[in-house]
Amino acid sequence: ASDRNRLVRDIEAGDFLLLRTEGGSPDVIPAIADGLLGHDAVRLRSMQREWARKLHDVVLERGFDSTLEGLVQFGCSAQNLRAWSAGLVIRPMSDVHFDAVLMICGMDETERDSFFQAMDSIRSAHIRAGNRIRMLLDAKLPSLDVAELTMSGVGQLALDDLDVRPLAVLRVEEAEDGTTQARATEIGMLRTHGGF
Repeated sequence: ASDRNRLVRDIEAGDFLLLRTEGGSPDVIPAIADGLLGHDAVRLRSMQREWARKLHDVVLERGFDSTLEGLVQFGCSAQNLRAWSAGLVIRPMSDVHFDAVLMICGMDETERDSFFQAMDSIRSAHIRAGNRIRMLLDAKLPSLDVAELTMSGVGQLALDDLDVRPLAVLRVEEAEDGTTQARATEIGMLRTHGGF
């Protein structure tokens, strides 16, 4: 298919995926974003883990349902709370939701402002990293041998200007309908039938 940005549920047989399959998370954006953040990356990522850990601790202390009750009035859902307390996001997309989460974690206004600024810095770095990757991919994609990729189903694409391992180019052979349950630790991990 010709769409460059697709929802996972819209992926179909014959599509090609670009993924990082070696060296940790398959998502290369955080690594590039951390480079863009420079010496602040460690502090900012620590703050990212901190708010999620605090929320997780609140859920353990009060219970999931009780914690959710305190957040529902701000429009938060059970699905939101699960993702946020598992540390799967930089921060909630909604400022109202993020402020509510930080309040329920016992943070005062000064602390909340500090976390807003820190997470917005990370989010901005992620956007810049994505734009940089897009620019490099746009320059590299025309040189790929599509006929070879179609035959073999597997290839590699090196982004020489970035300090990252080559991306795997994988052809989707079959896409399942519906959704599959996954543990939080499995999110972002490639599942294959038969390997590559």
